[in-house]
Amino acid sequence: MRTMVLALLIAGCGDKGDSGVAELTFEEVDAVLVQSCGFSSCHGGAAGGLTLDGEDDHAALVGVASTAQTGATLVVSGDADGSYLIEKMEGGSSIIGDPMPPSGLLDQATIDQIRDWIDRGAPSD
Repeated sequence: MRTMVLALLIAGCGDKGDSGVAELTFEEVDAVLVQSCGFSSCHGGAAGGLTLDGEDDHAALVGVASTAQTGATLVVSGDADGSYLIEKMEGGSSIIGDPMPPSGLLDQATIDQIRDWIDRGAPSD
């Protein structure tokens, strides 16, 4: 199932906006995050103080301070470059710990779709 969802997202099932990247809804973003990061040994089990289980995930991400990186916000609505979630996914030089997910499951096309969702204001619908 995870492979199918990721393949559909990468294939660009959503509308394409000005960026040329398929626009994802939060439901689609959340599906990627829960399937890639929400298993019990990671954020399904509240690793780093973040729980991704499909319940209230938008509220757990958008505008929420990182517990790992002082001064960082997980998702800054309208600013993917300023969002710690993207830094963690891309393995930025300022991250604390390892890039996420540690399995390396997300490719740049998927990250670009999540970047676009954030840059569009990280809408909840």
